[in-house]
Amino acid sequence: QKAVVVCRDAVPERRLQELHKLVSEVKKGGKSHLVHQYRNFGESQHVSTGHEVTYLHEEASDSLRSWMKNLMGSRLCELGYSETLHKQLNMRCLEAIEYYPQGQGIHDLLVAGLNAQSTDDNQMAHALSYHRDGSTVCTMSIALSSADQEFEGGQFEISPTGDSSQTIMVSDLMRGDVICWRGWDDHRVHPLQRGRRCVVVSEWW
Repeated sequence: QKAVVVCRDAVPERRLQELHKLVSEVKKGGKSHLVHQYRNFGESQHVSTGHEVTYLHEEASDSLRSWMKNLMGSRLCELGYSETLHKQLNMRCLEAIEYYPQGQGIHDLLVAGLNAQSTDDNQMAHALSYHRDGSTVCTMSIALSSADQEFEGGQFEISPTGDSSQTIMVSDLMRGDVICWRGWDDHRVHPLQRGRRCVVVSEWW
């Protein structure tokens, strides 16, 4: 049983292009409840910056949903679940998240000064601080950009025991790689120093 499953080069180019197209079309559609969303996860009370969310669930095709469910289901056993569980799971949400260095987004300008202190907790407030995905059984993240080539920073970190001194770090995800984890394990994404980190995340329950 693993806390996080890393699948290298798991997504074919055709599907990556399909995901890029979906994100682009939703952004172009401009529905206010789907685009330019910002969320503050974890225990920090500061307004979260350094990322932007685009909700995809309303526009995703049935074939894309089915493919993603099968991809997620193929990794459930490695997380300690039964082989047949994926048949019972449904997509809870589907979203594209774009991370960027703090201060480089329009939203960051609106909340400038709210994260003024420089402690570690406040530094993480502009990314996705340690949090859990509620009732989600499995969360799956598909990388649309490559570490070191398109961005620096943005490491994924998970703490399956809840002890921040015992964590697992994934820092070298490349375009087409997939990571899966149990939704109730504490996890976070580190701030970016350069570039854009783009992922498509689905939650299943």
